Amino acid sequence: MRNYLFSLIACCALITPFQAAACACADTHTYVDGGYIELPNPPYPERARLKNEQGIVKLRVQVAPDGSVRHVKLVESSGSLALDRAAHRAVREAKFQTAQRGGKPMPTEFDTSFTFLLD
Repeated sequence: MRNYLFSLIACCALITPFQAAACACADTHTYVDGGYIELPNPPYPERARLKNEQGIVKLRVQVAPDGSVRHVKLVESSGSLALDRAAHRAVREAKFQTAQRGGKPMPTEFDTSFTFLLD
């Protein structure tokens, strides 16, 4: 019985560190989505208001690991340069939380849209 008990304890001692190593390895592959911390509503451009311009602006935003906006691409224009620029400025002022892999921030890409409608 003693030999059996010793073998069982030794076996558990060998398995436990392996499981811990497996957990640590799995953690390096853990992925957490990023998102907006703060996305300001852009003011309606006066020039667009005077021309009764309305529309939806779709943008793709590339965010650096430190959360700063690296690049903004116009995916779909509203048809109004003033509205497109207002949306672009709003995204530049936004605050982002980047995605993380294994607890480390990584470059992240977000799609967003702004709808401009006159009352």
